[in-house]
Amino acid sequence: MNGKKKIQVNVGVEFTQGRGFGRIGEGLCKGFLTGNPEIVSGDKMHCAATIAALYNNPVVEHTNKYSRAIVTLALYASGVPVTFGKSEFRKLERTVREYQSIMRAPMYDGANNAEFAGYVLKKAVKRASSEGLFKGTNGGDGVTTVDFAMGRGYGNMGAGLPADFLKRDRLTVCATIAALYNQHVAERTNEFSRAMVMLALYAGGVSVTLTHEQFVGLRRTVREYLCVMRAEHFDGTNNRDFATYVLQHAGQRAATEKVS
Repeated sequence: MNGKKKIQVNVGVEFTQGRGFGRIGEGLCKGFLTGNPEIVSGDKMHCAATIAALYNNPVVEHTNKYSRAIVTLALYASGVPVTFGKSEFRKLERTVREYQSIMRAPMYDGANNAEFAGYVLKKAVKRASSEGLFKGTNGGDGVTTVDFAMGRGYGNMGAGLPADFLKRDRLTVCATIAALYNQHVAERTNEFSRAMVMLALYAGGVSVTLTHEQFVGLRRTVREYLCVMRAEHFDGTNNRDFATYVLQHAGQRAATEKVS
């Protein structure tokens, strides 16, 4: 396989259905989490961001506390420069562990759900331990902290990130943007923030694809958000640049996949 480009296997998601209690990620290649020499797989950021995309749904009515906790903890587990406090981490950890226990029921035999939850827990705890989160450390320089007591999309998103942040690799940038706009407290989300999360993950190149209708709907919402962010009130924030970046890279992927 030396010198041969790996194939990326993508799976679709349905926005009209809930998350977490069906068989998540069916169609992904064998060894997706551990590594397959022929398929794009095994990379921590790609795997964790893909899990986040599989459990994410921009239609808030089709989410639940488990799916939202998985999305949040998966994005953290991916290693993006976004963190939060110890108490919030422990709350998310408990919720995902509870979900993992449910997914061990016989009816879920053969599904990816429990394995995905276990992967997220393992990587998230490892990161939290290495960064001293349990001792009150915030992750170090270049890491921004999100507050789950606040809404998303109208403050200065990503304040504290390096000035050249958008020059990093596409998946890191897009997964970070998703983590910044993500909020596991449903009532503190809005149509714009939820669309930004989903479109950013797609733009990052995760192993989840969109239909034409899904892409066009998300693009329309993010374009509307970008228009709002062009108001003078938002001068000096990162919001316009983040929305523009997501739209650009999502558009490029959609054109390549012929879904635009």
